[in-house]
Amino acid sequence: MTRHDERFAALLETVSARHDTGVLLGVHAPLQGIRFRGAAGAFGRGSERPITIDDGFRIASMSKVFTAVLVMRLVERGTLSLGDTLVPYFEPALLDRLHPDSRRITLEHLLNHTAGLWDFAQTPAWSQEIRSDPLRFREPQEIL
Repeated sequence: MTRHDERFAALLETVSARHDTGVLLGVHAPLQGIRFRGAAGAFGRGSERPITIDDGFRIASMSKVFTAVLVMRLVERGTLSLGDTLVPYFEPALLDRLHPDSRRITLEHLLNHTAGLWDFAQTPAWSQEIRSDPLRFREPQEIL
C-alpha cells in the first residue's frame, strides 16, 4: 500500500465514522502515479453489510458537472459549439416527443438549464418505472 493509498483509506474511515454512512472513493491521477479505489462503512444506515468498491451510489444532479466539463472540453477543441442544436444528436421522432421547441434547443440551453425541459425524474411515471426494476440499465434514448 502506497502512502497515498494509506491517506485515502484513512480519509474514508474518518468520513464514514463521522457521518455514520458508507463511502466510496476512486482517484485516478496517472501523472502522479495514483490509482486508488476504496470503500468504508456500511452499505446503508443501520445496515450490517459493509460497503464494497463494487457497490454504487446514484449521483443524480452531480453528473451535470461532469457532463458540462466534458462538453466544454469539446467546445475548446472545436468539436462542438455551444450554439449547436440537438438535431444532429437525436432521432427526429425523439426530438418531437421531447419538447415542442426541441429542434431549437442548443447545447448552451442545456448547460444553462434554460431549455425548458421538465424534470422527468419527479414524475409518477418515472418513479413507477424505477420501482418496476431498479437495477435494470436504461439506455439514454429510452430514458428520454
